[in-house]
Amino acid sequence: MGSPANAPVKWGILSTADINRKVIPGAHASDKVELVAVGSRDRARAEAYAREWEIPRAYGSYEELLGDPEIEAIYISVPNTMHAEWSIKAVEAGKHVLCEKPFTRHPEEVDAAFDAAQRNDRLLSEAFMYRHNPQTAKLSELVRDGAIGELRLVRSAFSYALYDESNIRLRTDVEGGALMDVGCYNVSGSRLLGGEPERVWGDAWFGPSAPIGFSRGRCGFPAMSSPPSTVARRSRHATSWRPSVARARCSSTIPGTASIR
Repeated sequence: MGSPANAPVKWGILSTADINRKVIPGAHASDKVELVAVGSRDRARAEAYAREWEIPRAYGSYEELLGDPEIEAIYISVPNTMHAEWSIKAVEAGKHVLCEKPFTRHPEEVDAAFDAAQRNDRLLSEAFMYRHNPQTAKLSELVRDGAIGELRLVRSAFSYALYDESNIRLRTDVEGGALMDVGCYNVSGSRLLGGEPERVWGDAWFGPSAPIGFSRGRCGFPAMSSPPSTVARRSRHATSWRPSVARARCSSTIPGTASIR
């Protein structure tokens, strides 16, 4: 399976989620991507979406999309609770997978998904775009080469205003909330610079005036001589540093906030 070396990769999009609008224009503009199909649980919606975004084929189920033999890679943009399930189904169908962040809050689901990708010799990646930015590469280089001395503390903050409590980014029934929506960037950035944490600890508070809740936590990173963990190896974030701590804060401006700090 696979295209000739210089041929574009043939992609399918699993779902008609709103975030696709940030991906499709770039896919159409790239000579490395050929967007060939979109799948929805509703055929009429899939067909209308395909017409709107000039995608050649539409499927009325996710299973139909995965059954298309021409598709080589799948972009998964379903709600957070469905990420691991459909990533596993996609790699088992022989597709490479780019799954929208956050992948999942359940470590066992991460292990299961990457195990499935390894068994099927497929690539599985979480869609953290910033990690592929030249500025991020330069940041990693500067820290690695000692431009700031020895890394001992990572402190980060990420927030934006979101007043619609029904927005899927805040719905706890699909694993939304500020920690998952924007806090995952804080955690990912800390891991990028500090490696895989050896300890994570914190506490949380939930109440009627804070529908999303409040939480705070820290990650302790291992000594340079410590071997990377299994998750670190699989995600290729295996760089270890001398003992250090990461603190991050994220919030959404609604009645109540969620944060890790």
